Order: sequence, then C-alpha cells, then structure tokens
Amino acid sequence: MEKGLFGGILVVETPIMKNFFTLLFALFTIVCNAQLGSVCTNAESIDNDLVYTTSATYTTIFDDHWYVFTPDSGGMHTISTCDLANCDTKIWIYESCLSTVTEFAEGTFSYNDDYCGLQSSITVNLIAGNTYYIRIGDYSDACVDVLNWNLSFMGQIAGCTDPAACNFNPSATTDDGSCAYYPSPFCSQPDLEFDSLALVNSLYLSQHFSDDCDIQEGCVTGYGNRWVLAFSAKINNVGEEDYYLGNPNSNPGMFTTQNCHGHTHYEGYGDYRLMDVNGNIIPAGHKNGFCVMDLCGAGQYNCGDMGISAGCYDIYGAGTQCQWVDLTNVPAGQYRLMAIVNPEYLPDALGRIETNNENNAANVCLDIQWNNGVPEFQVLAECTQYYDCTGELNGSATMDCMGECDGPHLFADMNADTTLNNVDLGLFMQQMADEALAATPCNDLNGNGNLTVYDLALAQNCMLNQNNGTIWNNDCQFPQDLINPNSSAGMAIANADITNGWVDIEIKNFNQNLTAFQFQMSGIHITNVLPIYPGITNVMTDFNDNNQVYFLCDGLTDIAMSTVPNAFCRVFFDVTTSTTICIDEIVDVVNDQYERVPSYIYGNCVSVTNGVQSWVANEQLIEIYNNPVRESLNFNIQAAGFEGNNWIQIFDMKGRQVLNTQLNGRQHQLDVSDWSAGAYQMQVVGENNVRLVQSWVKE
Repeated sequence: MEKGLFGGILVVETPIMKNFFTLLFALFTIVCNAQLGSVCTNAESIDNDLVYTTSATYTTIFDDHWYVFTPDSGGMHTISTCDLANCDTKIWIYESCLSTVTEFAEGTFSYNDDYCGLQSSITVNLIAGNTYYIRIGDYSDACVDVLNWNLSFMGQIAGCTDPAACNFNPSATTDDGSCAYYPSPFCSQPDLEFDSLALVNSLYLSQHFSDDCDIQEGCVTGYGNRWVLAFSAKINNVGEEDYYLGNPNSNPGMFTTQNCHGHTHYEGYGDYRLMDVNGNIIPAGHKNGFCVMDLCGAGQYNCGDMGISAGCYDIYGAGTQCQWVDLTNVPAGQYRLMAIVNPEYLPDALGRIETNNENNAANVCLDIQWNNGVPEFQVLAECTQYYDCTGELNGSATMDCMGECDGPHLFADMNADTTLNNVDLGLFMQQMADEALAATPCNDLNGNGNLTVYDLALAQNCMLNQNNGTIWNNDCQFPQDLINPNSSAGMAIANADITNGWVDIEIKNFNQNLTAFQFQMSGIHITNVLPIYPGITNVMTDFNDNNQVYFLCDGLTDIAMSTVPNAFCRVFFDVTTSTTICIDEIVDVVNDQYERVPSYIYGNCVSVTNGVQSWVANEQLIEIYNNPVRESLNFNIQAAGFEGNNWIQIFDMKGRQVLNTQLNGRQHQLDVSDWSAGAYQMQVVGENNVRLVQSWVKE
C-alpha cells in the first residue's frame, strides 16, 4: 500500500486502485494520441478569419479527414475540391459526430459527389453559431496522395422575404426586390421528376442479410438472406420554383424521426411498387422516407432545411439502405417496377403544387426468372405506358380492399365509418371469436386465408401508426406476414384450482416483448378470460365455445421479456369435459414488432379424477443442432412419448408445407442443402397426437 498527495488530498493507494488508475491513464493516452483530424471527435478546427476574409484552404493527410466549423455569419458557404485535386473526391457535412458513417448521404446535413468532374463541391446555407463537422474523403480510395480543398463565404441568401408573395424564400435574409404576387406571370411552380434513365442504368441484384432496421422500416418481406433488386432514386426539380419543405422542427406534421436510424425523413416521399401484368401490386416494395436536399452542389437545401432548388436534384444511390424491392418470394414472370416521388401530389410547405404530375413516376418492365434459387432479371425493350385505375398516366391511384378504385374502404374498418379505431378492433375480435367473420381482403391482413389474432394485431399496429387519417407508412400496407425466426415463446398451465374453476396460463418469452396470443384449450368449458399480468391495461380478451382464447394488449403496454415464465391470463370454466385439462394448440403469438413468433407448448396438463387435481407430464421439446442450418438439419426429440413413429411436417415462412414424412425414433438428419434460405417451422406429431413446434433458419 502506498500513500501520496492528489490535489492536496492524501490518497491511500491499494493494488485495485493502482490498476484502475493505470487503465484510466491508458484510455486517456489512446484518446489523446488520436491524431488531429483523424476522427470526428478530434476534428481539426477551421480558421474563421480566413473564411470571412478570403478563403480557407486545407490539405488532408487522412483517407477521411475531419474538420469542425462554427460559422460567424449565416449564409451560403462553399466547400470545394474543384481544381484543387486530381482524384475522385467526396464531401460530407454533419451536424454531430455519428457512431457510424457511410460512403453515401445517410445521416448527413449535406453531401456531394462529382459536382465538377470527379471532384466535389457544396454550396450550402449554414447558420451562424451552429457547429458543423466536415468530412473530406474520396471514392474507393481513389486518392493515394493528400488532397487540397477550400471553404469560402459566399454571402447571405438574397430573395423575396415577403411571406405573402408567391415566390417567398424562407431561407432568404436579404430582400432582392423580386417578390411577385398572384396572378403575376412570375408566379412559377416546382415540378418534381423521377429520373427514369438513372433508375434503369442503376439496376442490379444483390444478396442482403436483413437486420432489425430493414424489418422495422418495411424494406424487406422477411428475415435472413434476401435477394433484392437495387436501384438509384434521382429526383430532379425541372420546375421554375423551389420545392420547399423547410425545417423539420417547424413542420413536424410533414416529417418523422420514428425510424430505426433516427434520421429525419420526409415521410412517404418515395413509393416503390412491383406490379404483375394485371397491375396487381406484389408484396415486394415499400414506401420510403427521405432527407430531401440539394445534391447538385449548387443548391441551398439540406437535412436541416429541406427542399430541392429549381434546376437541382436529390439522389439516393443504389447502395443506400432500402433502395430496392425484395424479390425473395416473387415468382418467376414479367413485372413492372414503378418508382413514384410525391405519390399523393402534396403541395410543399409553402402551398406550392407541382405543375406536372405525369413525370413523378418512372417505369421499367422486367422479366424475372429463378435459376437454382438465384434470381435473374432482364429489362424488357417494350414497356407500355402505365395508367392507374382512374385512367391517369403514371398515376398512383389503386384499388382499395373492396376492389373500388381509389375507394374509401380501410383495412379492418369493421363498422365501415372510414375510420380505424378501437371500436373496429373490438368488433373484429368479437366477430372472429363468434366465428361469424369470413376472411376477406379487408380483414385477412396477412393474406393466408385464415383469420387469427395476428390479423387483429396488424390492424392495431396500423391504427396506432396512422398519420392523421392519411396512411403513409408501411404499417398499413397489406398483406404482410412476418415470422421472426430469432425468438420463440412457450406456453404452459402455471396453476389450477378445480374447485373454484380456473387455470392460469404462463408464457416463456426470454428475448422479446409480446402483445397478442391465441390458443386453444381442452377439458373445460370456458366462461371468461381475464388478464393477470401486472401493469398491463386496456387488454382485449375473448373466447368461444371451441375453447379458443384471444388476448390482445393495447400496443402501449406489453408482456415484457423475462428470464422466468410469467402468468399472463386466468381462464375460468364452469365444468370439466375430460379427465385432463390441457393447452391443445397455440394458434398465434405476436411480438411487439407485430411479427409472428414460433411457439411451443411445455409443462404439464392437469389431471382431474373424481374431483382430485394432479399433474400429468407432457414436456414438449425439440433440440436443433447448429441453428442456423447450412446443409443438414439435425434434431433430437427430447419430449417423452415420441419414441415410436412421428410425423415430421415443415412449413416455410408463408405457411406452405415443404415436407411431410414419417420417421421413427428421436434423432434424425434431413438433407436441406437445396432448400431456399429463410425461416422454417417444424411440427412433430407423435403417436399420442401431441404436437411439438420448433423454428429454425436455413442459411
């Protein structure tokens, strides 16, 4: 033990403290040794005196060199490598240091590539006092030597500053006398055009392993390896006026940050559709949100003040996340890929409408084929013009769920009042439990021909994510059917009181919150179902004479994941109808991301003999080795009662049966080397008619 003075205080140093200070010093040394400019958090400062007198010129020494700049004056600033480098450069501007950055525009305040040949330049409006992080780099390590760049102040933005004028410029700080008022011929409008040539020339196929963000934002139609057809989205403003969206904080109704990456998006700005030869939309595309900004290098808009200047463009490259349609479950055939910008033809934040809507869409006709599980595509030379159901060229109108063109019918609107709310959810559950509801395109929201609590949960998710009655998001695009292969849920009888007529049902959910359940019991006549999980409110429950139980949380409070099983509902009954009370079947379990979760029954049935309660072993387990599976599916049936002949049934993510065979014994190996990648569900039915369920993934 040593003693020493630290800041005038006597410190007694133990071996543990000594190790702590050694580690702290090592971390301090690492941070301090990060070379100036090598990372965003140790960015090189810009000399403001140079910027506002002549211009500031700098030389990079890193592949990505970082600088920090806080403007003294608001207005237009130009950052450029034009005529200063002889290699392919890129420029990124950020408002903060992000945990990860990409080679494209994601998360940026502004971005440019190839404004002047292979070099780049950004002229952007920067606000005085705000701090910006500038990243100077290259494309695919194209610059082997250092490169030069400069930053200069171009002056304040001049324009019309009168909000009553038709050409009002909210970004302008000085009035240039250009204000015009209706019906002046100088009152022009924006015109957005989806660049069809950029789309066609950028098409390519790739494999993408979906992550949670892809699922949450509706970019893919399933988990695991996906085959996606990627393309660039270049939107030109060919009008004579800016398309202005403004600051997301000033216009919150037009934007969302409720996306996986947390970036501000102008919601519903892009709509990507894959249609068959009859014009039916195939579940493969999605609506996409964007940060709308000038990427021509000479505009004034960015992610903090969104828009596209007249004569400028915005572009999201084919390598950007979600710039694709998911072909994984698309059958071979001929299709039309249609990409639409501003599909609802909304005015901008200043009320200006586009002069022409026919150029908002780009179309390309494709022939898609599959060769040994790998898709191939060809662009068809002949692609007829597309007219929507109203007869509008390149229009975005579609049939509603009742088959009416651009009709008013909403999915799951049970009382047909053109509003989706909790009243509809209550009617949905009641009629489904009463078995008085037939599956239709308006209520069969996962499109499998059967109505379960999953359809009800999907309706609730749509209801919770509506945007003031206008449905923008992918949560309200149906059919959708997601099975999460990365988790499972088990259900068992936790407790029983035969005398007072109730059983408690518990759930195992170790890694995901759960929001909906449907299961079937036997041996009793159910009279009521009540939630008993602590903390959940506004739970909807129902049951029927077939002993089906329905349970739906309100989407705000769920059954939380837990390392131990938790009882979540109590099932009341008036009579027993058998000598055993069991959970016979789990129809559906739905997590809080509104995905189906593979489920299994475990634990014991309750035996009732002469009014005496006891427990009957009924453990149900399947162990799958090396899950995810590559070549062989190896599994062991661990539950009792499966020593003899068992039926093995395997279903894919769409519920299609891909295997139905009888095997003897517990341990088995199946060759699945030629099966498609994705999630599967195995069901094992023993000689005692007990069914086991387990999920697995094929890589």
